Amino acid sequence: MTVRNAGLEKTVDIEVNAFDPWLVTSINIPGYANNVDVAGDFAYVAAGSQGLQILDVSHHEQPAIIASLDTPGTAIDVRVVGNLLYLADGEQGLRIIDVSNPRAPNTLAVYDTAGIAQDIKVDRQFVYIADGTAGVEIVDVHRPQQPLFMATVTGLGEVKGVDVKDDQLVVVAGSALYAIDVSDRHNPIQQGRLNIGPVKDVAFDGRYAHVAAHTSGWKTVDVADPLQLRVTAGAVDFVPRDIELTDGFAFAAEELFRAFAVYLNIEQPERPFFQGTIDIARLGNHYGTGLAIDGNYLYLTGQRSNIEQDYGYEGSTHLLIVQYRLLEDQGQVPPTLSILQPDDDTEVIEGQTVDVSVDADDDIGVKTVSFLRDGQVVYTDSTRPYQYPLFIPWGGSQTPLALSAKATDFGGNTQLSLAVTLNVQADGDHDGLSDAQEFSHGTDVDNADSDEDGLQDGEEVYRH
Repeated sequence: MTVRNAGLEKTVDIEVNAFDPWLVTSINIPGYANNVDVAGDFAYVAAGSQGLQILDVSHHEQPAIIASLDTPGTAIDVRVVGNLLYLADGEQGLRIIDVSNPRAPNTLAVYDTAGIAQDIKVDRQFVYIADGTAGVEIVDVHRPQQPLFMATVTGLGEVKGVDVKDDQLVVVAGSALYAIDVSDRHNPIQQGRLNIGPVKDVAFDGRYAHVAAHTSGWKTVDVADPLQLRVTAGAVDFVPRDIELTDGFAFAAEELFRAFAVYLNIEQPERPFFQGTIDIARLGNHYGTGLAIDGNYLYLTGQRSNIEQDYGYEGSTHLLIVQYRLLEDQGQVPPTLSILQPDDDTEVIEGQTVDVSVDADDDIGVKTVSFLRDGQVVYTDSTRPYQYPLFIPWGGSQTPLALSAKATDFGGNTQLSLAVTLNVQADGDHDGLSDAQEFSHGTDVDNADSDEDGLQDGEEVYRH
């Protein structure tokens, strides 16, 4: 590459290496592998009749199921944020599970929804649930043991997928994409609507919504003006069911090529294009149901036979692990990062949970982001968005907490963020809820009797 400017000239050589994604291994999943999420060295599978299945994937060539948690519903979708896991359990609604020890998952709360919970997105202290014909339900999980109903958005048709960034919610339902303003979580406002086709899922980066529209293919929609949604690209090259984003790419689990996954180049979101498929022919035909992504690997769920419904209860399903890129960072450029939330000098109450959000970037790629409290690592995240629900311990009032984050790239270069100070205040009633939250629940929830609802100690069911 030659650069010229005002009579000066500099030429540098650039080495370009190609890498073809390849299947590392696969493992049978009991029940029906509907979807998967990954956090660090563990993959979490929503497995239909067999509830939650947890796998150790630290050695990608030899994944192993290390724990399971049976649930009364049909486990359809799963999201992990910090040490908490949120499971869409079909007709049984939302389950919130402590996975601080992945080998011993523990249910904290069960939240019953009006419909069939089949897709979820967690952003800061809120869970957004695609609840089928019941619409979208918004739940406050600021205190995960006591989820609180916020609002329901109805009149959309059968809701299949949701995603959210800050105050903008995007929803796929029926044959359309919807934009919804959730700046007031108690009163979401429907904005634009765009007919697309038989939609299945959506992934949103804050500006562009990438839609898995099944037999109508894929669509990229500009949501900059939520009242005037605009398609920037799309094609019917494949039949996607689930879609996730990573740096410069959108990956989709699909069922046309029987190759299990395809990927789009979205470096230029106004001109994205279909780039390729991931060949898993040596395992025979597979049809994708869901996927998750970290820095180098895809974790894909699917079945061997044709998919006849949006989610399953029992079947012959697998988790497949694919290396989709090889990142070799030979430079000395550390990542950049900042804490987006909370602000410096924020007042917090002991016993509450504070949502921490970090933005991190690198010239090659971010491998991990660690969250530190008073200089000690409390959690390490390997997937975007980098979020962690930080519990404020009891007995720490009048003692400020120093919150920071550390990003590591694939070359081992690290960068520590500026610290954010949290001023801890005492909570007189020791339940961690504001008066408004207690009022909206109708009672002081700490007085609830968990022994009367048929759940093990520590669990409660909350119904809106």
